[in-house]
Amino acid sequence: CPAYRTTIEHIPVLTAQRDDAVALAQDATDRGWDAETERHLRLITRLTTHIEQAATRRTPA
Repeated sequence: CPAYRTTIEHIPVLTAQRDDAVALAQDATDRGWDAETERHLRLITRLTTHIEQAATRRTPA
């Protein structure tokens, strides 16, 4: 969603989601599920971007 904006308050949730995606990607890799691995890796990339953006934003007063 183009209107979605993260702030520093979102970082713990985003980090937990990314950690879950890392575990799921590893499981998919271990099982040889290449398409599933790629899906999780794309999610990890998007979450990392949101985390980096959140680190530079403040919650509006």
